[in-house]
Amino acid sequence: VTGKLDYISGMGFDAIWISPVVEQVPCGYHGYWAKNLSAIEARFGGEDGLKELLQAAHGRGMAVMLDVVFNHMGPTFFYPHNLTYDMFDPFDKEEYFHGSPAYLDHEYANADDIDQRQREVGWVGSGQGQTPDLAQENPYVTKKLLEWIRDMLVKYKFDGIRIDSSPYVNKTFYKQLTAGDTLGECFAMGEVLVGGKHSQEVPYIASYQYTPADAIGDAAADGVEGRILDGVLNYPLWGNIRNTFATAPGGGYKAQLSDFLWQWGSMNATFSDIGACGNFVDNHDQPRWFVDSPDPRTYKSGFVASMFLPGIPIGYYGSEQGLRGSGEAPGQRSPLWAHGYDTEADLYKFTRRAVLARKKMLDGIEADGDLDKVLNITAVDGGYLSFQRGS
Repeated sequence: VTGKLDYISGMGFDAIWISPVVEQVPCGYHGYWAKNLSAIEARFGGEDGLKELLQAAHGRGMAVMLDVVFNHMGPTFFYPHNLTYDMFDPFDKEEYFHGSPAYLDHEYANADDIDQRQREVGWVGSGQGQTPDLAQENPYVTKKLLEWIRDMLVKYKFDGIRIDSSPYVNKTFYKQLTAGDTLGECFAMGEVLVGGKHSQEVPYIASYQYTPADAIGDAAADGVEGRILDGVLNYPLWGNIRNTFATAPGGGYKAQLSDFLWQWGSMNATFSDIGACGNFVDNHDQPRWFVDSPDPRTYKSGFVASMFLPGIPIGYYGSEQGLRGSGEAPGQRSPLWAHGYDTEADLYKFTRRAVLARKKMLDGIEADGDLDKVLNITAVDGGYLSFQRGS
């Protein structure tokens, strides 16, 4: 990544989001299967490589957001003769987890028909890939997690964190995370991605940014109110962009522009600060755009919507080169170095134009203080979607 900062900044991006960096259990190529919170994964470059990246990025005026996991550690089941927690640092005892290492003995946290309490004590993943769920209600667990993230921020000077598996942790933990000086000025964005009834449910997802006093159901299950995190990834926007601008398997579109307009109005009215939410069309957990919608014009339309509607736009590596991959993980995580870094590619140049146009737009809005205000938004089915930012 350090060697490709020119490539990234060449598209106009001024921040990068990197995967988790702590030492991993075997097969933890993606960073989400932690073994030792006290060490930086050597395969990713180690401590010196991480410092070099942060220094190089900050020297260019680029911010760095670190992906972090507070919910779980890595699977134990690749160790058939060591089904214990003693491999983990600092969580090496069963009392720090929701149950024993025997993965078949646990709730499946991704199931559709469970309530919020079951979700928070269940294990994410499946089969031998189920991940031991940390018990944040244990004071030692919360203390160590908060100390760890504070140490990471102080030592490496990260500008933001993206919190993996946010809805699988009780909101009381996030209240402690954002209280006091643990995060300082660091921006905290949650990932609220669950299956079934809440997959695109705006009030539930929005409640991880701010839980109103009149919240109901699972959004209110943790018994906390007020600000939770600075922002969340805007999965409802992602789903509606995909339905509206990406072609469906077999051709056509799943939704009309008028449907998108109605859905966006609901999001805008529900999120407490939609401008602090992350807008995206591709990421490492979802099939890439070009799997089902190979026409670059469809991607450009969706990307423009994510870039110019209120929110923090996030580009996923490889989309600017038209990477297709496959519909299932790890297909959407293909290495870009195998494809190449063509700065003359049409989508690369298009991304640069869109990013720079957004920056120019924001420069004109900030003077009047209405950064997230949208006026004159109009949709004509089969025609166009138009809107004005600012007043």
